[in-house]
Amino acid sequence: MRCNVSTNIPQFREMPKQNSILALLTVLLVIAVYFVTQIQVYHDLEAFFPSEDPELDFYEEHITRFKADDNFIFIAIENKPSIFDSVFLQKVIAFTEACDTIAQTQSTSSLTNIKDVLYTSIGPSSIPVLHPNNPEKYATDSTRIFNDERLVGRYISKNADALSIVIFHKDGIVESEARRITNSVDEVLQAFNFQQTYLAGRAHTVRFVVDTITSEFLFYIAISIILTLLVMGILLRRFWGVVVSLAAVIIALILFMGLLGATGKSLDIMSPLFPTLMIVVGMSDVIHIMSKYLDEINKGLPKKAALEIAIKEIGLATFLTSFTTAIGFATLSATNIVAIKSFGIYAAIGVLLTYVAVIAFAYAVLLRFKPTQLTNMQQHGAFWDRLMLRMYDFSFNHQRKIALGGVAVLIISLIGIAKMPSNVFMLDDVPTNGKLRSDFLFFEKEFEGVRVFEVAAIVPEGKTAMDLDVLQEMEKFNQYINTIPEVGTLYSPLTIYKSLHKANNGGLPQQYQLPNSSKLLKKYDRQLKKAGAWNQLDLLISEDKKYSRMTANMQDLGSEKIALINQQIIHWIQQNIQPEIVQLKLTGTALLVDKNHHYLRSSLFTGLAIAFLLVSIIMSLLFRDVKMVLISLIPNVFPLLICGAIMGFLGINLKASTSIIFTVAFGIAVDDTIHFLSKFKLQLRKGNTTEDAIRTTFLETGKALCLTTFILSGAFLTLITSNFGATYYIGLLVSITLFTALLADLTLLPVCLRWMRKGKD
Repeated sequence: MRCNVSTNIPQFREMPKQNSILALLTVLLVIAVYFVTQIQVYHDLEAFFPSEDPELDFYEEHITRFKADDNFIFIAIENKPSIFDSVFLQKVIAFTEACDTIAQTQSTSSLTNIKDVLYTSIGPSSIPVLHPNNPEKYATDSTRIFNDERLVGRYISKNADALSIVIFHKDGIVESEARRITNSVDEVLQAFNFQQTYLAGRAHTVRFVVDTITSEFLFYIAISIILTLLVMGILLRRFWGVVVSLAAVIIALILFMGLLGATGKSLDIMSPLFPTLMIVVGMSDVIHIMSKYLDEINKGLPKKAALEIAIKEIGLATFLTSFTTAIGFATLSATNIVAIKSFGIYAAIGVLLTYVAVIAFAYAVLLRFKPTQLTNMQQHGAFWDRLMLRMYDFSFNHQRKIALGGVAVLIISLIGIAKMPSNVFMLDDVPTNGKLRSDFLFFEKEFEGVRVFEVAAIVPEGKTAMDLDVLQEMEKFNQYINTIPEVGTLYSPLTIYKSLHKANNGGLPQQYQLPNSSKLLKKYDRQLKKAGAWNQLDLLISEDKKYSRMTANMQDLGSEKIALINQQIIHWIQQNIQPEIVQLKLTGTALLVDKNHHYLRSSLFTGLAIAFLLVSIIMSLLFRDVKMVLISLIPNVFPLLICGAIMGFLGINLKASTSIIFTVAFGIAVDDTIHFLSKFKLQLRKGNTTEDAIRTTFLETGKALCLTTFILSGAFLTLITSNFGATYYIGLLVSITLFTALLADLTLLPVCLRWMRKGKD
C-alpha cells in the first residue's frame, strides 16, 4: 500500500450539503460515544427460556415458594489417596469456616460440619458424621458415611479421594455479586493451597461467561478492523482510500454501539457476533459503492456524475440487500426466546443503521478526493475483468453439467440432512480445553453431576404436604428414582423425616425410613421446632403447606437420553401415583433449557418460511415476474441445504445456537442474488440481449460479489477462534454458506436466467 500523505492530502472544497452531513455525523458520534460507555455485560440464563410458556410460568411460581435450584457453588477438593487424613481434614474445617464469612453466603456444608442427631431417653444429642480429630474413628466414620445415601455422591466422591463443600448463596444474584462471591472463593482456595480443586455452579459460570463475552467482543472489534485494513489496502493500494473505507465502517459500528447503550441493551453470549457483523456488512456496502463510483470514473464521467450514478444504481441495490439481510435477522423475533429475539431485532436495526451511515459518509466524503487518491486507477479492475470473463465462459459452456451438478448436490445434501443429530449437552458451548469443562467433567465422574433434577409435589385441597399418605406416595416415587442410576439421591421432606426416624431409633442405618404413623410425624415436627431446625422443612415445603420439592443432581447424558428418561418418569407417575393424594410434576432450569433447544429447532422452519416469504415479496415488487422470484430463491436454497448436509456428515448438533444459522445465512446470502439480478434487469432495460446482459453483469457486478463474499466469509471465519461453541459454529457454517451462495450465483443463477429468457430476445 503506497502512502504519500504529504502530497496527496485532499483539497476540501466548500460543499454545503456534504458539510451538513459531516456535521450531523459528528454530533451523532459524540452522543454515541457517551452511550458506549454505559454498556453493561450480563449473562442471564433465563433469557434463553421460552417466554409466555406454561412450563416457565410454573417454574417461576415454584421458585417463589422455595429457593432457586441453582443458588449454590460446588467446591470439590481432591486429596489422593484418601480424604481420611487428619492434616487434610483440618484444612477443610478451616476452609469451610472461611467460606462462611464470604458476603452473600447463607450457609456452607461439608462432611466436617454435617451432624447426625440422636434422640435418647435423656434428650437429643448431635453426632458428627466425621471425626476429623480422631483418626482411630475414620474406619467407623467411613462405613457410616458410605451407608448414608444423603452423603455419597454429594459430599464425598465414590472413591473417597475427594470431598465437596457446598456454598449456598442468596437467590437471583447479579453479575457483580457472582463475581465477588467467586473471586472470594478463589482467594480462600489460594490461601489453603489444596492438592487439586474444582468449581461448579451458576455464579462460577456467570463470571466465566461475562469475562469471555467482554474479551471476545473487544477481540472481534480489533480483528474486524485489521481485516478491513488488509482487504481495503490490497484492493485500493492508496492511503486515503483505506482511511475512507475504514472510517465508514467504524462510524457505523460506533453508532450501533451507541444504540445498544442508549436503549439499555446489555452484552450477552450472542453479542460477540455484533462487531464482526456490523463491520463486514458496512465493508460490503463500501465496496459496492466505491467500486461502482470508480468504474464510472474509469468510463470518463466526472466525479459528481459518477457518484450520483453509484448512489442511484448501487445505493438502491445495497438498500435492498441490507433490507433482506435485516429481514433474515428480524425473523428471529418470531421465536419467544428473549435472548434470540433481542439479538435478531438489534442485528436487523444495526444492518439498516450501517447502510445509512455508510451511504451518508460516502456521499459526504468521496467528492473531496481525487480518484487517484482513492485507488490505483491503472490496476483497478483488470484482474477481476479477466477472472469474471472466465467465470462467464464456464457458466455458458457447461450449462448441462452445472444443472446435473445441482441435482447431485441436492441429493447428497438431503442424505446429509437426514443424518443431522440433535442431542444437546450442557457442555456443548463450553471451551473444550478450559477449566470450566474439566471441572464439570470431574463432578460428572466423581460425584452425581451438576445438572439439577427437580420435581414439584402439589397436594389437593384438604391435605398438606406433611400428611402421611402424601409422604407415602412421594416415597414410592423416591424408591423408583433410586432405580435410575443416572439420577442422584433425591433431597426432599422425606429426607428430613427419615433422618429423624433414624435418630429416634438408635441411629441405625436400617432405620433410615419413613415413619408408618401420623403420630410419629407429629412427634418429629415437635422435635424440629424444639431444636430450632424447622427451617430445614421451610426449604422443602411451601408456607401454605400445599407444595413441596424433591431435588437431586444428575449426569448430563444429552437431551435425547434425558428426554427418554423424563418420558419414562412421567409415564411411571401417571401409572403409579394417585393424583387425588399428590401430583408430581417435573420442572427446573435444566428441563427448561432442554425444552428451549427443542422449541428453537421447531421454530427454525417458521423463521425460514417467513424469511422466504418476505424476500419473495420484495423480489416480486422489484422484478414483477413470478419466474424471476423463483429463480432468485434457487441459488439461496442450495447453500442452506449444503450447510445442513455438512452438519449432518460432521455430526454437528442442531440446537438453539446452530438453528439460527440458516435464517441468518439466508438473509446475508440473498444479497449477492439481488445485486446480480438488479444489474441483469438494468441491462435488459437498456436493450441488451439476455447473453449480453449476463456477460455485462459478470463484468460489472461479479467483482463486487466476489470481494464482498470473500470478506464476509473471512470475517465470519474469524469467529472460529471463539471460546463459545455457538459462536464457533456460527462462524464456520455461515462462512461456508456464503461461499457456496456465491458459487451458486455465478453458476446456477446464469443457467436459470438463460432458461427463463429462452426465446425472448
